[in-house]
Amino acid sequence: MILRCAIHRKYFPGSCRTIFSNSASGQIYHKESVISALAAENVGAWAEMANDGYELRPLAKGVVLLTYSHVRTREGVPDARSLRSSIWMLIGDRWQLVFHQGTPTRAE
Repeated sequence: MILRCAIHRKYFPGSCRTIFSNSASGQIYHKESVISALAAENVGAWAEMANDGYELRPLAKGVVLLTYSHVRTREGVPDARSLRSSIWMLIGDRWQLVFHQGTPTRAE
């Protein structure tokens, strides 16, 4: 599934129209489909999620790469982990998400 992390939800309304996300299945999602999927999710009912290991790397003036680790836990047991990467651009006076990808890793 795409962008299960609630931390990103607040950034989508002002994000670029060109935002897209690659899923673990290889599908490419554009902004409208990502927003629809996030609005339909009820993650809190069945899992807890946490992120750590944030690193920010400048790619160019006004462009950064954010990487971090994500873990989903059900009933106290980690059942899904992924490495996440997002590209952000400074547009006007706001940082806006333009690309996101999650790569599944082992759930141990």
